[in-house]
Amino acid sequence: MSRKKKKDMMRDSGAKKAFLRNKIDFLRQRIEMSQKTMTTPKKPKKETYLWIFFVALIFISILSYCVGAFHNHLPAFLLPLVDGFGGNIVSGIIGSLLFLVLAFYLNAQTEENIDHIKEVTTKSEVTLNRREKLLETERAISAFESFLKYESFHNVRFPAIDPGNTGLGLEYIIYPVRDESGLPRKRESEMESLFVIKMGHPVAIEVLETQDRTRYEESPIREEEYYFCRYFNDSWHMTTGTGGHTWHEFYLSSKIGQVEYGVTANEYMETYSNELEEMNLVATLQIRGDGTQLSGVGGSTPHMLYTDKNGLVHLKIWKSKLKHVFYTNPVNSVGDDHWVLTIDNVRGYAHGKKLENIKNEISKTLAELKIEPKKIPWYKLPDHKQIPRANQA
Repeated sequence: MSRKKKKDMMRDSGAKKAFLRNKIDFLRQRIEMSQKTMTTPKKPKKETYLWIFFVALIFISILSYCVGAFHNHLPAFLLPLVDGFGGNIVSGIIGSLLFLVLAFYLNAQTEENIDHIKEVTTKSEVTLNRREKLLETERAISAFESFLKYESFHNVRFPAIDPGNTGLGLEYIIYPVRDESGLPRKRESEMESLFVIKMGHPVAIEVLETQDRTRYEESPIREEEYYFCRYFNDSWHMTTGTGGHTWHEFYLSSKIGQVEYGVTANEYMETYSNELEEMNLVATLQIRGDGTQLSGVGGSTPHMLYTDKNGLVHLKIWKSKLKHVFYTNPVNSVGDDHWVLTIDNVRGYAHGKKLENIKNEISKTLAELKIEPKKIPWYKLPDHKQIPRANQA
């Protein structure tokens, strides 16, 4: 057989296959259309009922006119249908038919409105579901990126790795990996962008029971090694490497791990500006809850007294900022009488009897140390720090 003949036969065979394929697709489409037609019969449009109603109404009006105009010329067998009880029955039937046609029209109108509402509702529901899914995706990505930027560790769960009875999967600690500038390490390529994390050990491994320890021993997760992380299929995944390596789905779980000691805002700001640098600690008072000084054993709050290079006295209540301690006199005082010990910005720490007790303890301590706070006349103080004369004992 010649080469040309073979090519012709192959061409004919390909054409036949293409023809049969097109024929099969055409028949499949016809079958699908016929099934749709059988399962969902086409309903008359609402305009059809409206036309029937108007045509019937016009016809009945013409018929009624003719019956009235030619009543005396009607055959005898038709008179029972237009007079008396028979006429009432015929009128009722005709009215019922007209009302039925009108009801069909209103029903079609209602169904059309319902279909429109269903369509709008379905579209709205789809839009809301997409929006909710988009927000969930944004939250998941944002939470993980926030961990990479600002946190020192976090717990993660692998729901597909040995879910156990709870279905939650194994739980590990992961650590962020950052560059010299403090930004998360990321491998960029033409095809993908991968964050880098370091895998830690299982959460609370030291208190796990033997059965739970066995689950982690059989885990494919490699501890103290680096992993690539990428978000796809609505969740975060990690792998030890690209190109054929297994991806493990994970999510951020509750953060349980190393102890993080509390810090006050004042302590945090002292790392930038230490106001005690040029201060001299002269006394520490252990003050009880009622403002009196502790003698013996019990709960108390340290009140530290400092002096600066200018001789001014300051008070530090535990981790508070320094508060100026000075004497002032009530408003409109004359002369050098009625000086009152005052602690600046003490509101929120003490008031009333407790504050008076603290002032008494400070006065006694400063007198023993022969340290006298500065006297500031009332008129040199801002209005909100002046002592009204009515309050002077």
